[in-house]
Amino acid sequence: INKAYKMLEDEKERKKCLEVVEEARERVEKMIQEKRLKYKNQPIEEDVADGYKKSLWSVTCKLFADIERLRVKEEANKAEERKRKAEETTDREERSKLRKEWDKNYEESRETRVNSWKSFQTVAKAKDTVKGKPPTLFKPPKYKPEAR
Repeated sequence: INKAYKMLEDEKERKKCLEVVEEARERVEKMIQEKRLKYKNQPIEEDVADGYKKSLWSVTCKLFADIERLRVKEEANKAEERKRKAEETTDREERSKLRKEWDKNYEESRETRVNSWKSFQTVAKAKDTVKGKPPTLFKPPKYKPEAR
């Protein structure tokens, strides 16, 4: 009740509520006209004041329920969007952290890789000089004609 009272005190909310009630009246009037066309000269329930009030009340409640359902759905969508963004930022931070760590390890191991390559080259040169031959270049295979 307190929530409803505060809603009516707020001018914007009050206007929204009055618009909902006005739309409910319009829908009830349209429904009554359709019933009169359908039942022609027979009396309908809404001709009596209590029947009209009951119809107006039920349509108004349905409209407010629809509005509330939409509001709850919108809040759920917003919460889901916030959750998705939070997960996305944590994933991005984690990826950047892993990338920085990989770069750091790569730079730390650079010296060992360079030394390993240099030692490999010196060993290869030493083997070439031991044989007394200059290093050989790529030799293409010899041509062998196909025999039939």
